[in-house]
Amino acid sequence: MDRTSLLQALRLKGVAPGSALVEALGAKASEIESRLSALEVEGLVQALPRGVRLTEPGHSALACALATERAGLERTAFEQIYQRFDAINGEFKRIVTDWQLRDVEGDQKLNDHSDPDYDRAVIERFEALHDRLAPLADAAGRHLPRLAVYAFRFARARDRVADGDPRYLAAPMIDSYHTVWFEFHEELLQASGRSRAEEAAAGRAD
Repeated sequence: MDRTSLLQALRLKGVAPGSALVEALGAKASEIESRLSALEVEGLVQALPRGVRLTEPGHSALACALATERAGLERTAFEQIYQRFDAINGEFKRIVTDWQLRDVEGDQKLNDHSDPDYDRAVIERFEALHDRLAPLADAAGRHLPRLAVYAFRFARARDRVADGDPRYLAAPMIDSYHTVWFEFHEELLQASGRSRAEEAAAGRAD
């Protein structure tokens, strides 16, 4: 786990307890704690009752680190990865919507998960999409090693859903597939030189 990965994880999460950083970074709790202590001494992070967040100097340090990182990337490769991701982004959002809501006589109702056949069909679509997403996560990790953890996080969330815990499809407060998807999207935006505002203007923001 490098310094940029830790700072970026905090930026993406806003405020994060140590347990969330352990899951996101695949690092030991002791290592996370040690790194955070050093960053706090530098004034780059601030400890709060709910977790840790970046300070303004922390945001500035991260911006410089990401700019340096981006300058050394194969932009064409990341552009291709981003385009392939964008092609399935809408499909994933539809899967999440269909998991959370159901069409009942023309009206959208909360899915109470009382129909196992309906839920199974949504999960099957999710499984098929994971098979298409996994190679993109692998490719991103090859071109930018600190992103390699995303392939592991996607697979872990997918496995937890398959093992009977559907929270790991879209629940917001855990390292669910949706949580990882959002953060991976942000990483691809950064690596390909895009901004969230540009994506929103193009109708592609989450």
